[in-house]
Formats: sequence, structure tokens, C-alpha cells
Amino acid sequence: EKNKKVMVVGSQDEYNSLIKTLSEKSVYQFLERPLDMDKFLNTVENFFSEASEQARRKSILIVDDDVTYMSMIMDWLKDSYRVSVANSGMQAITYLSRNQVDLILLDFEMPVTSGPQVLEMLRSESSTSRIPVIFLTGHNDKESVMQVVALKPEGYLLKTIQRGDLLKELKLFFQKREAG
Repeated sequence: EKNKKVMVVGSQDEYNSLIKTLSEKSVYQFLERPLDMDKFLNTVENFFSEASEQARRKSILIVDDDVTYMSMIMDWLKDSYRVSVANSGMQAITYLSRNQVDLILLDFEMPVTSGPQVLEMLRSESSTSRIPVIFLTGHNDKESVMQVVALKPEGYLLKTIQRGDLLKELKLFFQKREAG
């Protein structure tokens, strides 16, 4: 399954055989036999410590039809947040029917369902109406900004934003929400 990690205990030949069918990215740690019990226990302790830290992170859903841009933003955020992605408004709505997030970064212009339409749909459902949304878009014309401001998102950022500035904006956003 996606995002699942396994710890492998065995010989090097067994490991080599295993990664022919299982992605190497899915392997949290390979421990060779004979098993060093101290190393094994440290590995298990580290795994649960990392999992616990990851679970405490804020969850962000990036919704953008530009897969390259979305991947870049995901890469920027993955060390500080739990990041999920959707490449269309409908995919985001489907994802949110099964998952909770702390924030949505939403593109303005997408095919089929635009960012403003997605926000309107989110606001119309009780299960998603309180999820904060920040637009992350290339649209900076007055008409687009006014259309979005009328929907009362929590913010409006331009895609030209630099990594450090985006991280600072998100950190500030979450600090304000926790204080408020």
C-alpha cells in the first residue's frame, strides 16, 4: 500500500529477491541475520518515534492540475507537514470525503471545476465547510482576486512565491489558528 513501510529481516539474497516485487522505497530498514537485538530494538523505537512525530504534523492537501508545480510544492512542504495531493477539484472532493486535512492549498484555474467552484462546494457541505483554504495561484488580476475574496478564503498566495516565504506563510497561518 502507499506510504506503508516494512522492516525486513533476512539474508542479503532474501532481501534482493524481495525488492524485485516490493519497491525499495517501501523498506524502512533491512536487518541482516543473525539479528542484532539491540539494533533491532533501536530500529523499532526509531520507527515509532518518527511515526508519532509525523502524526503530529499538520495535514495539507494541495489541489492543482499542474502536476509539476504540485510536485514541487509537495517537495517543499514534506519535511514539515503531512502532504497529500489532488490534481482536480473533483479528486479533492473525493479525497476529502474519506480524509481530514488541516488546510487546503487550492489552485484558481483548473479544467472542469475551477478553484472558486471547489471552494463553493466545500463551503456548502457541513463536513468540509470549516476546512481552511488558501488559494495558491498564478492569477493576480483584480477580477480573479475579487471573485475569490468574496468566498472568504483564509489567504491568497501567488505561485511565484519562494519556498522560504511559503513555509513562513504556512507557519504563521497555523500559529494564528492555534492562538485564536
